[in-house]
Amino acid sequence: MRYSAGTTNVATAGTRVQVSNTPDRVLWIRFTARDGNVGGVYVGASGVSSSVGRELHPPLTANASALASTTEYDFGCYTGKFGPGSVPFSTFWADADTNANKVDWEVILAD
Repeated sequence: MRYSAGTTNVATAGTRVQVSNTPDRVLWIRFTARDGNVGGVYVGASGVSSSVGRELHPPLTANASALASTTEYDFGCYTGKFGPGSVPFSTFWADADTNANKVDWEVILAD
């Protein structure tokens, strides 16, 4: 297993950005809205938009980072046909309400 973390910048609102272009397999991933964002960010598959995907919001105040929206997905528990880590990292995309909004991510990848 390998751990990685980073930030994806949505430079232009309404224009989705791929979080990673690698085919590495995801066991677990967490997305968090970045402090300082204005409006929501959205994570999902390649069709993500403000109406399709998981909506995340920045903290209520600049000093309340613990209140930022977070979502996580555990793909390490899959069994049967697809097996653990069956989702490629390149599956995830981000979009935003406002230019230059960011989403932070942490991921555990299968070896």
